[in-house]
Amino acid sequence: MRRVATLIGAGLFILVPALAQGQVLRIASTNHNLEAANPLSFANSVGYGVAEMLTRATPDGGYEPWLLETIENIDDLTWVMTLRPGITFQNGRPLDAEALVDTITHRLETAPNVRSVIPASARFEATGALEVTFTADVPFPSLPNQLAQATNILVYDAQAVREAGDDTNALVGAGIYTGPYAIVGNDGLLTLEAYEDYWQGEPALDGVTVQGPVGADSAMLAVQNGELDMVVFMPLETRHVVATMPGVHFISPAESPLFRAYLVSLNIAEAPFDDPRVGLALLKGINYDEIANVVFGGQYRVAEGLFPPEYSWALNNQRTDVDAANALLDEAGWVRGADGFRSRDGEPLEFIVVYAGGLQDLNLASLAMLDQLRALGWRVVPTPVESTMGTLAHEWDAQIISAVATQPAELFLQRYLGPDGDRNWEGAYDNAEMHALIDELFVTFDPERRHEILERAQQILIEEDPATFNLAYVTVPMVVSDAYRDLAPGYDYKFIDWRTAPQE
Repeated sequence: MRRVATLIGAGLFILVPALAQGQVLRIASTNHNLEAANPLSFANSVGYGVAEMLTRATPDGGYEPWLLETIENIDDLTWVMTLRPGITFQNGRPLDAEALVDTITHRLETAPNVRSVIPASARFEATGALEVTFTADVPFPSLPNQLAQATNILVYDAQAVREAGDDTNALVGAGIYTGPYAIVGNDGLLTLEAYEDYWQGEPALDGVTVQGPVGADSAMLAVQNGELDMVVFMPLETRHVVATMPGVHFISPAESPLFRAYLVSLNIAEAPFDDPRVGLALLKGINYDEIANVVFGGQYRVAEGLFPPEYSWALNNQRTDVDAANALLDEAGWVRGADGFRSRDGEPLEFIVVYAGGLQDLNLASLAMLDQLRALGWRVVPTPVESTMGTLAHEWDAQIISAVATQPAELFLQRYLGPDGDRNWEGAYDNAEMHALIDELFVTFDPERRHEILERAQQILIEEDPATFNLAYVTVPMVVSDAYRDLAPGYDYKFIDWRTAPQE
């Protein structure tokens, strides 16, 4: 392995002479706390070329093999997975069928989220040198898409992880992943070096460094001063500043495939959203075109439905209709007063919308909702919080979160609408037809029937009984130096791969 050295101090981006001896990509993130040595806590190591998965998501809502050469559905209860030949972990151990079964077993033993999406009856067995057979007592059509989720089956050397025990620092330098860049340091700065025996070919760079989280302003200056090459998760408003900085480029996320959304989730356990008419009025009262093209400056795409338009089952049924919104509120008994605001039985039509205050986009989105809905008689109270993960600890009526763009579809529906979903707060969403559709979707292979189920689910959620909807479809804004000005951001947080290199 080629060696690089790094140094950092007191919030400054310091370039050490050793870095100049080879091609090193210097990345910072305004969002990530980096624990990439620990496979149980940092799935985003995939984005920086460290770890890989068996399959990967595609922009049309499907999947393609990655570390797998093939994944074949034998019957309703059986899948056969075949690994590509010649793959090794960065420590030189082969990734064969036995090693893969060991990884999957370790994930099932240690990760509750994996156990929640894999059938309890699932069995993974090495049935050849590179072949693993999955069987279960129930159909599991979403297996390939579940394998594409980095929080599920991230591929690593489970033997090395077990040997490290609770000392995750021991995994630094242990070469537990299969990606083109191996972790050799994680002391305030994630330091990676090229793995020369990488299965797809020799990596284009000698190494990569990743720092996070950093402030957006200092990060822009670091790119301009030649101390950084790339910053990910940049606030949209920085594009105006970047436009004035020679040699610095804002990569427009609107040019990238969609994989995230700003999602609104309603607290339907309490008034006012316990009445579906009020949720529908909210959904119809928001101007999605204005949010995407004015508030977000055309950098994000207009939300026209629950699923991205590239998905073959996506319905374009989410649209603004102010007249219909007013009629629904009138019907539900919310009466305008002389001040223009609505009330019912002495209670104002008001909702508290919570969001992660550290995300500047969500500040802008919540203020846009306040302004737009005032005209319909709503009082909106934007409330930034440290994290929406503990939303039930806050007083709230709605929340805005940055969420994966509903893939796999059945997992999204189960989480937000299923009776035991972790985002179906207090199990309040109790639509019997929706629950039956979700149950059927989890065991249905037939594409035509799956499309029928998903279309009906969208009709219920957007047109009849709302609990969640999208404000805008987004990707990850990036700021880069001249050397990476033509970088095309990867899909699903994959910022770089083994071919990423500076411009000639």
